[in-house]
Amino acid sequence: MVFFRIGIILSLTFIISISCAQIEATTDDGKKVILFNNGQCEAIDDKKQKESDDSCHFIVDKIDSISGLPIQITDKDSLFAFTPPNLLEEFPTEKFITGEAYLTRIQDKRYVFFKFKVKTSQSFHKYGTLEKGRQLLILFEQGAPVSLRLNSSHIGHANYEEDYTIYMVDCELPPSKIAQLMKQAAKTIRFNFSKGYQDYTITNPKYFINNLSCIK
Repeated sequence: MVFFRIGIILSLTFIISISCAQIEATTDDGKKVILFNNGQCEAIDDKKQKESDDSCHFIVDKIDSISGLPIQITDKDSLFAFTPPNLLEEFPTEKFITGEAYLTRIQDKRYVFFKFKVKTSQSFHKYGTLEKGRQLLILFEQGAPVSLRLNSSHIGHANYEEDYTIYMVDCELPPSKIAQLMKQAAKTIRFNFSKGYQDYTITNPKYFINNLSCIK
């Protein structure tokens, strides 16, 4: 948090609002600050960053002892759920496919991981595999989709006793993709399996907007 003494600020252009506790102002060099009645002020960008940091939940958040660069892994969060129309009678209250996501920052690289469960152990026969290099699309209400590429292949881990299959894949997130994903809420995620693509409804449309700032 950055504090500046009022005495250091020679002139301010006051803007927007005045309350009994604080005043929002702009310094000569264009920085927006909040003035408090105790004679101190806080840069608005720092305040927003602190609020953003408070909303980030990590299972790993440390500095690598060798490189001195950060390693971060966010907590998992639900992202999509879907039941094909022909299975609605069989799954009236629960979804046939449910997926979650989490984000990682490893040194200067950012990644998104997707883990999803298909409620059949025969998933391979219908969908096939997810293969390294294939496209994964994030679609929106408007505008062009964001295209990501799978970093690895996954055939799906089938549990025959409990009759389900787990898939897990990851994609690198270059800065340009991060910027696109943070612009608007997501609608659909498209996985390109070896036997064709599947579209799943995103049930947490602001996931990327709310979480990507945690690993920037």
